[in-house]
Amino acid sequence: MFSQQQQQTQQQKISTMQPSKISRSERLRQLTSELDEACVSEYHPLLRLVDKYNQLVSEDVVLWHQIQGRLVRSENDWSFIDQQGNQYCLTTESMNGIPIEELTTAYYYSARQRRDTKSIILIRQLNVPVVNECDSVKQVHELVEPMMAENYQVLIISWWGETVKNATQKLTRLGIKVVWLDPSDVNNDKIVHEMNKTQYDFQLIVLRGAHHEIVSAAHRLRRMGRRIKVANNPGVSAMVIFVQEALQNVKDEA
Repeated sequence: MFSQQQQQTQQQKISTMQPSKISRSERLRQLTSELDEACVSEYHPLLRLVDKYNQLVSEDVVLWHQIQGRLVRSENDWSFIDQQGNQYCLTTESMNGIPIEELTTAYYYSARQRRDTKSIILIRQLNVPVVNECDSVKQVHELVEPMMAENYQVLIISWWGETVKNATQKLTRLGIKVVWLDPSDVNNDKIVHEMNKTQYDFQLIVLRGAHHEIVSAAHRLRRMGRRIKVANNPGVSAMVIFVQEALQNVKDEA
């Protein structure tokens, strides 16, 4: 039989061995902070977690999305440049079985990109020749001449970083100042405090990734007459359209 002191010592050892209790959000934060391209292959069981999540919710988690771009070559190294100007080094895995001797800089390519790691995999060569880069830049600037001269300010709350960055670039060229807050990096109190500021002409809240407190604050402010839209999961074009339409209404009512 164990003495009382021995039992207490044993209980202390068991308590010491037990991991400290942390919240689910903290576990997810730790996981995403550790995950990178160097160790992504070790995390293949996460695909089962995604399948399980998709079974429990009405909308699927999309790990891949399709992008387009062109190839550039520097000596023996090949890179893929997407339509936003982001550059990715091509590896054997990302070439997806396409022989290196068949790669060309003369045509655009389609590719799949992982939303978490940002790694890409080529799909196929498109039957679209690459136009002169200078002409492309000229066309872009002609299409996005500033149309908002009133120095409008917009607040976007979203965890889709790449999407917001691309939308912000387009909105900035239109003369619109964008403030972006990521719920995975900024706590709810700070976000709600920012939402309550009256300096913003329009606020766009992306529902996927937004916490309950943020969505509740959005609906409360909208009932008070503030221009706020809660959208499910808009892409770059949708974000730009939402902002343009809201600010056009501001302009018409002025």
